[in-house]
Amino acid sequence: MSSESVEALRGIELTRDEIDRLPVEEGVGLLSLADDGVAYAVPISFGYDGEDRPYFFAIRFGEKSRKAEFMERTDTATFVVYTVSSPTKWRSVLVTGEVGTVPESDHDAMEEVMYDDALAARLFPYDEPVTEVRRAELRGESVSDRKGMGYEG
Repeated sequence: MSSESVEALRGIELTRDEIDRLPVEEGVGLLSLADDGVAYAVPISFGYDGEDRPYFFAIRFGEKSRKAEFMERTDTATFVVYTVSSPTKWRSVLVTGEVGTVPESDHDAMEEVMYDDALAARLFPYDEPVTEVRRAELRGESVSDRKGMGYEG
């Protein structure tokens, strides 16, 4: 494989505007958590404040929630948002950091971006009551971004 082919596969960096736009356009991503060597990744809808800080509602049904348990035990999480329409037309943004509880003073701002950005799936178990709603945020410590050579926009 030529170095040009490898570079085309690797992609190029997104602009800051593209980094901020992708999460708002998609509204759903993959939150990767870990506990003592055990990985857990979950698709999750989210809101994005434009400052590398995705917000999540962690909703618990019944007595246990694997997602909530892993969020409590994970030191460093990674959140991925991506789109793919062809081998050369793709974009991805990865935010890595600590999952924390949203301070009460930020609840209104969080809910505003959640309702503007999130794609709320209706996959809830209707026969189990909601037992907890946690407002969580990923405090972005690093951001990694790439796009395919054929992506324009």
